Amino acid sequence: MNRLINEAYYQNSKEELQQIRDLIAESDLPNKNDELLLIDAYIAVISKDLTMLDKEVIDRMKEKVFNISNFDEDGLIIYCNFMSFYDLNSNLLLSKRIIKQLVGSSSVRIQDKILAIIINMLIFCIRNKRFEETEVFVNYADQIKTKPEVFFYKLLIPAFYNIVKYQDNHDKKYLDETEIIIKSIKLAGMPDYGKELEELLVANK
Repeated sequence: MNRLINEAYYQNSKEELQQIRDLIAESDLPNKNDELLLIDAYIAVISKDLTMLDKEVIDRMKEKVFNISNFDEDGLIIYCNFMSFYDLNSNLLLSKRIIKQLVGSSSVRIQDKILAIIINMLIFCIRNKRFEETEVFVNYADQIKTKPEVFFYKLLIPAFYNIVKYQDNHDKKYLDETEIIIKSIKLAGMPDYGKELEELLVANK
């Protein structure tokens, strides 16, 4: 069930999530309420509208992550997908703790999730003009070797960090390098993601 939920989420499919929600609501699953809570949270994130959720629901999801003492792959997925529930300072605290714990993992699946968290943190820091907070995350990303399985995330790191470096000396080469990466992303068949990165770049010129 969790695999189906995750697949629907990563395909940005509210319709599939709603169908799974309807099945769970009619089932006798012992953890039915937790699964329904998870799906409602995913639908809100996809919709980019957290006002769809009661404050109690958001607090329960945040508490669920805070109560994880040792993160495994499932814990990483939950945190990565619901980072938008936290303010920047809480994310700085949580992400650094999690990354420090797992950045040395030999599991490619764990490395993939760590890089996803790093990228989210770079985005949050740039949007909040907290450029000085980004270097530690770039350094963590450098500790993960580039492999085919994590290539996309490794490609994105310099795109975001170039936006940060541009703030220091306004050297156009940093913008040019990010634009090359954006073009590559669009050519690879991810125009929506390329557009989001482009908007972030334009907002910080």
